Amino acid sequence: MLAGRDLKLRYRGAFLGALWAVLQPLAMLALYTFVFSIVLRVKMGSDASPHTFALYLMAGMLPWLAISEALARSVSAIVDNANLVKKVVFPLEVLPVVPVVSALAAQAIGTALLLAALLALGRSLHVTALLLPVLVVPQVLMTVGLAWLAGSFGVFVRDLGQFIGLALTTWMFLTPIFYAPEAVPTAFRAVFDLNPLVALIDAHRSVLLEGALPDARSLGILTLASAGVFGLGLAWFRRSKPLFADVL
Repeated sequence: MLAGRDLKLRYRGAFLGALWAVLQPLAMLALYTFVFSIVLRVKMGSDASPHTFALYLMAGMLPWLAISEALARSVSAIVDNANLVKKVVFPLEVLPVVPVVSALAAQAIGTALLLAALLALGRSLHVTALLLPVLVVPQVLMTVGLAWLAGSFGVFVRDLGQFIGLALTTWMFLTPIFYAPEAVPTAFRAVFDLNPLVALIDAHRSVLLEGALPDARSLGILTLASAGVFGLGLAWFRRSKPLFADVL
């Protein structure tokens, strides 16, 4: 209910309304495709065509946009709802989860558009796409855990939002969204593989575009790590929650 209310409030009064949830990612996709595929001639997939690059880019952007949007908005989730913290008996753990659910709704719309683009370009829809819900599990565990940490620290460190913005930009360019993982120099590959989004994005591209099963080992490690982040975030949030009212 809170996520639905959040989506309505975000686009209330806008001329195009909820259509912005589709237009904004598509505009970013077109811009990045032009810069990286046509200008810089970055290649992903089986050929160097802009269409193939756009499909691989979109498959990588979908989980990234959901995670980055949720984290950017979760920083102020508690501060923006100070009335619930001070005056109402309310499960505060829910508040940082609301932007996570809202971002998942946008990701679902984007995935539908990607599948439609595959059909429009004469590509096959692979049965492995049915594994997408499996990939969402570690994504949600990791995002919710980080959202609890961000929402809690955001109460005590008010300029955390600016730091999160910088950190997310850095994280985006260190993630194989605009380039293939093979393009990373061998000297940096060990550090690069520590990025949890490498396995997540690779799994999305495998099941959606290549009709291949995701790497079980990488996905298993990602799920375990995400569960650890989830547990850590929940433990810290519950420990710091009694101090929220005093600070706000």
